[in-house]
Amino acid sequence: MKLAVAPSSSISGQVTLQPSKLSTQLACAVAILSRKKCTIRNPLKVRDTQPMLRALELFGGEVSKAKDKWVLTAPEELKPSSGFVDAKNSGSALAMLAGVLSAAKTSVVLTGDSNLRSRPMPDLLKGLGRMGLDITSTKHNDAPPFIIFGGKISGGEIKIAKGEVKYISAMLPPAPYSEKKSVFSIPDGSSEVFLDPVKEVMEAAGADLSKKGKKVTVPQGGYRSFSYEVRQDIADNAHLILPLLLAGQEVKLRVKKVSPRDKAFLEAIENFGIKSGKKGSKLELWSGKLRGATLDLSWAPELLPFIVAVGCMAKGKSTITNAEGARNMKSDRINAMAQETKKLGAKVLEQSGGLLIQGPAQFQGGEVDGHGDYAVTAALSIAGLFAKEKVVIKNGPDALRAAYPQFLQSFRGVGAEIGYQAG
Repeated sequence: MKLAVAPSSSISGQVTLQPSKLSTQLACAVAILSRKKCTIRNPLKVRDTQPMLRALELFGGEVSKAKDKWVLTAPEELKPSSGFVDAKNSGSALAMLAGVLSAAKTSVVLTGDSNLRSRPMPDLLKGLGRMGLDITSTKHNDAPPFIIFGGKISGGEIKIAKGEVKYISAMLPPAPYSEKKSVFSIPDGSSEVFLDPVKEVMEAAGADLSKKGKKVTVPQGGYRSFSYEVRQDIADNAHLILPLLLAGQEVKLRVKKVSPRDKAFLEAIENFGIKSGKKGSKLELWSGKLRGATLDLSWAPELLPFIVAVGCMAKGKSTITNAEGARNMKSDRINAMAQETKKLGAKVLEQSGGLLIQGPAQFQGGEVDGHGDYAVTAALSIAGLFAKEKVVIKNGPDALRAAYPQFLQSFRGVGAEIGYQAG
């Protein structure tokens, strides 16, 4: 099955923000560690959040699902009924489960599908190792499967290296169970982008983190039973917001707060000439003349496909740098976006840590490859809206289920002509 996107001159509509995948996974991880009954309201129900629920059930816990909430009941003792835990295709779930399993009372093998098992994660292993966790890869390149020898979290003074900061979501949740109080030294830069969602969930569960300068202190004592409503991140909805902005439409959103990651995302697209303004809970976005920009994407390499789509539409040269992490995700997103946008007529040069783009592109039609990656597939769908002829995407439809519930329905909601095609 392939995805067919037709050019559209009637892009308009409103965006309803979907819940955050990362915050849903984090809430599940903390619920498992709490050893109590917890409620997660407005969870994102997609393929990448399911491994967290399956892990809880493997521990002997219970999952009760309703329309708008999950009630998770974790056992008092974390002892898996099987020696294997499978994170499927989710790298973020695997990282968080590595931290969770460190609190288990037995050794466990943590694995994933063939794609995940090909992704080296040396920074994850180093970061968890600094906490005293006993975890090792079964491969020479630090890729999964991992063997986790649980039951001990040392804690103490922990200095997080620059490359490890992206794994804060795996390192901090188990810290309340450490033998010594954990004090993390976090490098400057984009650390708030990674710290903010973890802090929000942990504090909802009673672990009140304190931050002073570069140091974040995590109290000992575990977690309490909690109820948490999953946040709605603007950046996680780029696949719906950007088509409207690129078509010259205004976007109005209701947001409780703009997170550090969302602020960085808004600043990134503002470099291309997109503007924003917030008054109370109302956020408005609108587009002026799109221009090329130079962006450091170290804070969110996962967003590279969408930034490339904007760069292709902007006039002038755009440079994306420090996005090496994008090579080690659902696909090599740097290479995938370079290859596929070139097929559509874009002028793109792949570099080791990013891309050079000369815009604006005159997108043509044709067949491209989604590389089994939901972000690449969604970004190519955006390009298809502005192409001269129909764009057909193979290796994409199934991937969308990992992060975007009802993608076709949502995309049609902003005026897209999109559907499945046999082949």
